[in-house]
Amino acid sequence: MPFYRKVGSVPRKRHIAHRHEPGYRGEGIYYEEVVSTGGFDHAYSICYHLRPPTRVKKVEPAGEVSVDIAQEPVLRHHHFKTAQLKPHGDPILGRVPLLVNADVAISRCVPAQRQTELYRNAVADEVLFVHQGKGILHTPFGQLPFKPCDYVVIPRCTTYRLEFEAAMQPNLLVIEASESITIPPHYRNRMVRSNSVHRITNGTSMDQKSCKPSTGRTRRRY
Repeated sequence: MPFYRKVGSVPRKRHIAHRHEPGYRGEGIYYEEVVSTGGFDHAYSICYHLRPPTRVKKVEPAGEVSVDIAQEPVLRHHHFKTAQLKPHGDPILGRVPLLVNADVAISRCVPAQRQTELYRNAVADEVLFVHQGKGILHTPFGQLPFKPCDYVVIPRCTTYRLEFEAAMQPNLLVIEASESITIPPHYRNRMVRSNSVHRITNGTSMDQKSCKPSTGRTRRRY
């Protein structure tokens, strides 16, 4: 899995002037934007725009979607027969919530219309499981093709549009998570920190200062 992926025109190094003539209003540069959900101590992406991303033409309420929650004092099994859902709405407004709590919302979506407007989920990461349908996910990071049985992960605040091929009726399972959806640490060669030692994924503990395998002995200075 490559750590860095470059698409399009990028400068030779980060955070320098990337020339583009004549540019927006004759300024002659691309405009850099650092995109992250965890700050600079987390994975982030750098995007370069033809126009400043801070320019906003208009801000207005987009409306609300209310969810009726069934109160059940006793936990029991449920069989959701979602295969009988009729096509409705687009890939965003056609979502039918099934299970909801403070951490996650699980919905089914069988869109009858194509998505004509760009969408950005500002409060949740999204996972789309494609039961049926084939198409392309359009984002500022490029185009991502998908097919049946694919999982499509869309981080929060990513502007996107789903484009499906007309040959097959789209059918989606949508998961919206309030916490960030990331790759599990044991699939990455990432060092996990504790208070006094660094723990490597193979379980070997390392002394924080010397970075040598810890023997468990206590050193005393007299």
